[in-house]
Amino acid sequence: MYLYGASGHGMVIKEILHASGMKVKAFVDDNTEIDSLCSRPVVHDAAGLCPIIVSIEDNSIRKRIVERLSGHTFGNAIHPSAVVSDTAEIGEGTVVMPGAIINAYAKIGKHGEDGSEAL
Repeated sequence: MYLYGASGHGMVIKEILHASGMKVKAFVDDNTEIDSLCSRPVVHDAAGLCPIIVSIEDNSIRKRIVERLSGHTFGNAIHPSAVVSDTAEIGEGTVVMPGAIINAYAKIGKHGEDGSEAL
């Protein structure tokens, strides 16, 4: 898994993936002054990297990055302590935080957006 966004939110998502038994291979970030985070390399081009999660907390910036990454495969990060109904729908690129409860028939759109406003 690759995380686009080498910052605090990226570190949180890395820990969620780690708790789920998944490994972050690298972070991607537009800031060329960052070369590592959490003992993982930071690269500056997402070409060919899959799956990827946009790990930027600001919704408007995350949406712009997702649009730039059209054609990429996106993954999900769901913390093992989260309770997710079997009937819930979770869109690609979504992060479910520790302790979250997603009830029956809930719909979470792509990249965590409201199901009615999915990207």
